[in-house]
Parts: sequence; structure tokens; C-alpha cells
Amino acid sequence: MIGARDGGRGSPVDWKLGHYILDDAHGGEKVAWAHATNCQSDDLGTAVTEIIATQERNRTSQIDKSYHLVVSFPVGERPTREQMEDIERELCDAIGFGEHQRVAAVHQNTDNWHMHIAINRVHPTTLRAIEPHRDHFKLQEACAELEIKHGLTVTPHTPSPERANAKAAELEAHTGRMSFARWVAEHAAVPLKARSAEAKTWADLHAAMADYGLVIKPRGAGLIVSNADGTVRMKASAIDRALSFKALTDRFGAYEPPGTPAREPIMQYTGMPRGADPSLWERYRREREQAEAARSAALASLRAAHLKYGEDLTAWYRQRYANARAQHLSRADRLSTRRTLDASRKADHAKRKAREIEDRKVLKAKHAVPTWEGFLARSAGVGDRIAQAALERRVDARIRTDAAERAPERDGGRC
Repeated sequence: MIGARDGGRGSPVDWKLGHYILDDAHGGEKVAWAHATNCQSDDLGTAVTEIIATQERNRTSQIDKSYHLVVSFPVGERPTREQMEDIERELCDAIGFGEHQRVAAVHQNTDNWHMHIAINRVHPTTLRAIEPHRDHFKLQEACAELEIKHGLTVTPHTPSPERANAKAAELEAHTGRMSFARWVAEHAAVPLKARSAEAKTWADLHAAMADYGLVIKPRGAGLIVSNADGTVRMKASAIDRALSFKALTDRFGAYEPPGTPAREPIMQYTGMPRGADPSLWERYRREREQAEAARSAALASLRAAHLKYGEDLTAWYRQRYANARAQHLSRADRLSTRRTLDASRKADHAKRKAREIEDRKVLKAKHAVPTWEGFLARSAGVGDRIAQAALERRVDARIRTDAAERAPERDGGRC
């Protein structure tokens, strides 16, 4: 098995990534071997300096300029150096960093043989800072192929529910809602896999989906699974590869849309967090909907006011131009007047746009949309014991999650 993950971002200078990977603090005791790629020097210290110099030549990028990749293996599995170098090369190619400078080192200080790769996001020739797109999925796919190529332990590389839906983690963090992808993974994925395997037609598959309040339908070149009203969705193949467009059309023929469900769903996605009190969640949902409606109305009113001001500004300058033309000025004076009006008009419109941006920020702060945790804290503050208990469980869960996320560094970076 190969486990690959983005182990953190930041420049080698700021988080001393080069020193950490090369184990300078302990004289390199935990490093089995290390090397640099796409650098002019093979000396590792010089290579790190070269990487930093390349990063400093890019003065425009706002993203972090280093990418830290951790590749781990199960206890007892130790590929050869040649295999490790190939794994490093293939993984970097998979996420678009094949031509980028990097330093890699294999650490042997734990039971888990693991490799750290510090990659310079700034291309050494173009000096563009690259942000990999869907790197998690690409790494998992490459890992699966490399396991077969090198005869390593093969395990499924299923993306986490949050990764399957790009906004799922943000949704859970800021609203407290359970993400659609997580709900599907926990409540519907297993029965759907079984029933889809038994299905003979598209109608059979649609009936299985409908039992969980879900719809499977084409989107782009593939299929998605969404809730009944289509407000949330995920890639169908993220549930199971057997639900890919090709796999299903090979079995059932051309896609057929669903009919009217024959019965009510067994269960369906509501977004309610795991273990939440239904009445408490309903109160929060109503409060959030009211806040969102108030914010939307205020933003619409603000937008209308700024559009009206913009129209008035345009009309005012149109009159100024007309007045200038009516003065029968000399050609030089006409050109000078027009240049002055043009500059003034552009400046005034730019000020209006900037003011609208600032007004929107102020308005959003004034009409804040409550988060689940904020709602719980307010409710607990006025003596709601159910909210207090829910808040304590949420805080405890976050502490456990933080501890689990720190654990990979302690056990060798395994993911």
C-alpha cells in the first residue's frame, strides 16, 4: 500500500522544511537516503538554497510557494531506492510538478517507512507558481497504479467524503451541517452498492436511489448523485466505481431519466449533524434561513442603490461632455477637456465600485449568518442544557480530530 498526502504548505525558510526533511537537528540519523531533483547542484544544502532563490524571483504569487508531500508504507514494507525514486517521480508528474525543483528524503526512524518530498511550486523556467487541481484524487489514482507496478500491498484508495465534494469540509466547519458526501458515505453507500450490483435496468437503479432521496443523472461527461431538489451533489463514481457513466451505460445502455418515485424515501439528507437534537437543529435551521433571507434582501437593495448611482453618474458626465461640445472650443482645448473628463469619469466610477465592495463587507458583517457552533453557544448562554451538551460534544470531537491529525507526524507520516 502507498499512502500519499499533502503534508503542509509554507516556504522552506519559514517552516524549515529542508532542515526537517534532511534531519539536520540529529545529523541526519533518521534519513535512509535523500536527493535533489531538477536542481543544478546535487548537494542538498545548495539545492535548498537554489529553491529559495527561485521562489524569491516570483514576487507576484499570493499562494504558498512550497508543497510538502508525504508518502508512507505499512509496517514491514520497504521498497528499494529505485522503486522509491520511481514512486516520487510518478507522483510528482501526476500533480503537475514533474519539472519542478524538489528535495526528497526517506525517513527510517519509525516502523512505517516513509518519504518526505519538498516541492517548489515555482517553476524554475517560467517562474509561475502552480496550484495543483484535484491533487488528492490524482495522488490516490497514481498510488493505486504504483502499487500494482511495483508489487506492493494493494488497498482501495477511496477519497474521503469531504474530498468527494469540494465544499464539504467548509460546509461542516462553518455551518455545522453534515456534508452531503459524508451523509451518503455513512447512510447510503453500502446499500446502494449492493442494490446497484443487483439492478438490471436504469429503472431498478433509480428506484434504489429514490429510497434514499437521491437522483443519479448526467452532468458533463459523467454522472452525479444529488438530493431530490438538486441543491447538493457529488460524483457518482465517488460512491463506487461501478456507478461511473461507462460502467452503467455498458450494463444498461443509454441513460434513461427517472420516473416518479413509487414510495416515500426510507431516509434522506437534511444536513443535520450526527447526534444532534432534531428540535434544536430545526430552531437553528429556521434562524439561519431568516438570516440568509435578510442578508440577501439587504444585498439586493445595496446593489440597486449602487446601480442607480452609477446610472446617475453616467448621465451627469454625459451632460458634461455635451456642455464641452457646445462651447465651440479650439481643437487643442477640446482634446484637453475631453482627456480631463475621461480621467475624472474613470476615477469616479472606480471609486463607486470600490465603495460598493466596502459597503458589501459592512453589510455582510451586519447581517451575519449564524453558524451551528455560534447558535449552540448563544443558546447555552441563556440556559439551554441541550445546546450546552451539544456544544461540549462538538468541542470534544474537535479536540479528538486535532489529535488524530497530528498523529501521522508522530507515527511516520502514514495516512
